[in-house]
Amino acid sequence: MTPDRQLVVAAVQKAGGQKALAGVFGVAQSAISEWGRTRPIPRHVKPRLEDYLKPTRATVGDPGEAVLSGETQTWPVALQELVRLFQPERVGPRLAQLPRRDRQRYEERVTEIVTRVTRELDEFQTLLEAEHRFRRRRERRRE
Repeated sequence: MTPDRQLVVAAVQKAGGQKALAGVFGVAQSAISEWGRTRPIPRHVKPRLEDYLKPTRATVGDPGEAVLSGETQTWPVALQELVRLFQPERVGPRLAQLPRRDRQRYEERVTEIVTRVTRELDEFQTLLEAEHRFRRRRERRRE
């Protein structure tokens, strides 16, 4: 098994299936199936896939703090508000009153929203990086 395929298989296991991983990365399930098997993992995806598999993911401690590798870091206010929306004490009692099918729909919607936000932020970061490279090239030409 190629190193790329091993990476994909590990990510699929962590996500709980190819469809779930495809949702996380905003690609078709068939793309996940092909990575490392019939085609390489795309250059722009491989670092994200490696980050996804890192065991030192952030865990929630006190509201507004993230614990990464034993270090506590304060989260931005906007992220604190987003995390609060998903805390069990806020959502749990209301969801508990709904039928199982509706709770499942809610969880699917949360996954969709997280996937969309992740994709949009990745695209925005790519745009910022491109603008930065463009400005640097323009500044070099002026010199």
